[in-house]
Amino acid sequence: MGARAIVVEAAGAPEAMAWRNVDLPRPGPGELVVRHEAVGVNFLDVLMRAGRGGAAYPARLGVEGAGVVEAAGEGAGFAPGDRVVYAGGPPGAYADRRILPAARAVALPPDIAATDVAALFFKGLTAWYLATRIAPLGPGDVALVHAAAGGVGSLLARWLVHRGVRVVATVGSEGKRAAALVTGAEAVLVLGRDDVAAAVKAASDGAGARAAFDSVGRDSWEASIDSLGPMGWLVSYGWASGEPQVDLTRLRNAGSLIVTRPTIAHYTAARADLEAGAAEVFALIRAGVLRFEQVETLPLNEVVAAHPRIESRSMAGPVVLVADAP
Repeated sequence: MGARAIVVEAAGAPEAMAWRNVDLPRPGPGELVVRHEAVGVNFLDVLMRAGRGGAAYPARLGVEGAGVVEAAGEGAGFAPGDRVVYAGGPPGAYADRRILPAARAVALPPDIAATDVAALFFKGLTAWYLATRIAPLGPGDVALVHAAAGGVGSLLARWLVHRGVRVVATVGSEGKRAAALVTGAEAVLVLGRDDVAAAVKAASDGAGARAAFDSVGRDSWEASIDSLGPMGWLVSYGWASGEPQVDLTRLRNAGSLIVTRPTIAHYTAARADLEAGAAEVFALIRAGVLRFEQVETLPLNEVVAAHPRIESRSMAGPVVLVADAP
C-alpha cells in the first residue's frame, strides 16, 4: 500500500515541505492505517518545519487528523470503516493516509464532522487538561488567560467561563480584543500596554487570580506573577516570546505561588485520560461551547500555503486541510 506524504528534508521555509510517494506497510500489532478526511494545522507544525520543534530530519509533519480506518493490526481495538480522530503521537498527519498507533486514536462520533473536530481536537484537549486537571478552580474564581484570541487561549477561556470561572484575558494587540471578548471574558487587556495586574485585582476585589494560564512566556511572566493571589497557580504551557527566568525567591515572596510547566503528552498518556478528555471535548462541541468564529479550509495538497497563514498570527481562526474524497 502506498501513500502521499509531506516530507521535510531539512529545516526551512514553507517551501521545504515536499510531497513524496511513500510506502505504507501493513499495520503491525496495535497499529492502524488511517485515510485522512481532514487534518489540523498547528503552530507546532510550523516550529518543527522551521527547525525549532526538536524534529529529526527528514521529518514528517502534522499531529492532528480525523479519518477512516482502512486496515487494523492485531489488538488495535478498531476495525476497517471506523471513524477516528487523534491528536499528538508521532507526526505524520500531512498525508492522505498514514500508520497510526491505535493507542492515540479515539472513536469519532457520527454526529461530529471530520472538518469540525480537526479544527480543534488538539487545542481542545489542551484546553481540557488546563481547565480541569491542574488548578482547583470553581464557580466565582478569577483566572487570567493570556493570548485569549489564539487557538488554545480562546478555547480555554470559553471552557473556564462555561465552568463559572470569571476570566480576565490578554491579547497581543488592540485588533484582537474583539476576538477575545466573544469568549465570555469579563475584561480583555492588551499585554504590554494595559495594567494587567490592576485589572485582575479589580475583578477579584483585591484578592488576585486563583490561576494564570500563560502561553506567552517571557513577555507576560511578571504580569502573571503580579496578578496572582496567595498560593495561586502559574500554569506556564507555552513560551511564544521566549522561556522565562524562574526566580524561586520571587515566587515565595509573591505569595508562595505554585508553578507548573505541563504538556498534553503527559495528561493524555493514559488511555483512560485520553478518552475522558475526548468525551468532554465532544460534549462541548455539541453544546456549542468549543468553537471558532472562523475556520479556513484548504485542500490537503495546498498545505504549503497554510503555514504562512499560521506564522502571520493574523488569522481569526484555525486552518483545516481537507483531503480529496476516495
